[in-house]
Amino acid sequence: MYIVAGDSWGLGEWKDGKSVGLGLAEYLGKDHDCVVNLSQASGTNFFTTIVLEKFLKSLVSTKCIESIFVFQTEWIRDYTGTDKVKDKRNQPELGYSDLKNYTISKFYYSLSSLSQNFKVPIMLIGGCSDVLFLDNFSQEYPGCKIACQSFVNLCVNNDHYTATPTFELVTAPQNEITSRESIIKKTKQYSNDDDVNDFLNDQELAAHRENVFSEYRQWFYPDGYHANRFAFEKLHKFLKKG
Repeated sequence: MYIVAGDSWGLGEWKDGKSVGLGLAEYLGKDHDCVVNLSQASGTNFFTTIVLEKFLKSLVSTKCIESIFVFQTEWIRDYTGTDKVKDKRNQPELGYSDLKNYTISKFYYSLSSLSQNFKVPIMLIGGCSDVLFLDNFSQEYPGCKIACQSFVNLCVNNDHYTATPTFELVTAPQNEITSRESIIKKTKQYSNDDDVNDFLNDQELAAHRENVFSEYRQWFYPDGYHANRFAFEKLHKFLKKG
């Protein structure tokens, strides 16, 4: 069994506001008999861990699971009030940079805990958000591996690695814009000049990412915000190479 989990990027190609499939799960299904897709549109990283845990607990045994592919999304979504699940546990009083790193690393630690508790390998894919690259990632987060740090970079540059990962997008639904504003207010009193520069850099990377979507239509259309069937075919071939 192979499992795919994450946000809308885990659901494949999108057109007219709807998923039309033809994503990683469909390509995996051509090679394997059993593929389960747990991805949900507008999902958060924290919500993904909840869905995964519930599914794994429902199984009689997890020995049949070959790999779990998790699409990482924007860390900021975990602070959006309209999300189905909002992680309010132990949110510290931190500046922007520390809060970002804390939230992302907590996601990885949660996945690592699932991997070790259920004895399943978890493979991270940078989708809407790139994965934070560490040389010792698998040592820091046992059971987890970076399968593709940046899906976008893989399509555009034929290399999944990026030294400047993008963790969010500029264009977002109003609830996410409100979330950004609330985070700015929340972290302002704990932030310094480095935090401000980090925030501005993240916004610059986000704007560049959306320009990439427009420029490389062969990989990110018809909707212009998700990878299409040709991109997922490329990803599937890349993952098969190991």
